[in-house]
Amino acid sequence: QHAKMSVVVRTSLDIKVLLSDVKRKMEDLLDEKKKAVMRLKAAAQNSMKNYGAYTNTIDFNDVKYYNAKKVVIETDLKNMDNDTKDAIKETINYLPTEPMWSFKKEEMRPKLNVNLSSIHVPTNIYDK
Repeated sequence: QHAKMSVVVRTSLDIKVLLSDVKRKMEDLLDEKKKAVMRLKAAAQNSMKNYGAYTNTIDFNDVKYYNAKKVVIETDLKNMDNDTKDAIKETINYLPTEPMWSFKKEEMRPKLNVNLSSIHVPTNIYDK
């Protein structure tokens, strides 16, 4: 048996409706992202207000700084021998990670550290 095939001709009206739908969905998505960022901003501002004044006695060594360019995770270490792993862990910040998103297959789960995060600050501004 042969399957029936047909040709669908899209009209400019169909395309306008499709583009309008895509535009609306993108606007909704971006609006939700904007709201999430605003909630994060408000939470950060509230935390800052509740933290209180900074003390002048904070020493540079009291602050744990993770240089985002010098962070290594299990995936990076996977194919290295033990001596190399040990040397890397001594010179580079090692962040243990765990698989997230249990609904995905094990090998497809992203590995994250949910307790620490780091951002890359351009080195011409600050680097340790």
